[in-house]
Amino acid sequence: MFIEMKKQRFDFSVGKAKFWLRFDIQAFYNIEDSGYAPFDIISQCDDPKAVRCFLENGLADWYNELEYDENDIDEYVNRLMSVEGFQMELVAYIQAAIMLALPQVEMGSRRTQSDSSSSNILGLMTVFVDVMGASKEEFMSSTIREVSDRWERYAVSMGYKKPVEQFSKYDDD
Repeated sequence: MFIEMKKQRFDFSVGKAKFWLRFDIQAFYNIEDSGYAPFDIISQCDDPKAVRCFLENGLADWYNELEYDENDIDEYVNRLMSVEGFQMELVAYIQAAIMLALPQVEMGSRRTQSDSSSSNILGLMTVFVDVMGASKEEFMSSTIREVSDRWERYAVSMGYKKPVEQFSKYDDD
């Protein structure tokens, strides 16, 4: 169910080489395991170790799609980081890819104390795997936005939630 979801990724090129960044839940887990939080790239954009960590994890899906490649992902990261004056542009790409991975916040919505405490990864995975019948691998390879979009569609289809009304703005002039 809902397999047709489009994967969120940020495409960019350096010279003739084309790359893309995608931060799924596994990438966020690896980043946190390295001692960084997803938004540390904003405050630590001058730290080459932080940029390298985010690049390695964001490029993981791109690298895994390469066929018959003898190079290690570190070689690609080294090439990207060695381009003079390109680090701030890389940071901007990383930030854009992270924003693609996060769900959109509804305008005018308020969060309560109970909402923020119940949004942990294990609870979300339980809902995704047990309730929706997906696999743990599928969950870990999805972005947070993809998981929340899939839950919205599932909740509407099962009648747990009413569909969000879409309003169109018409120009009567």
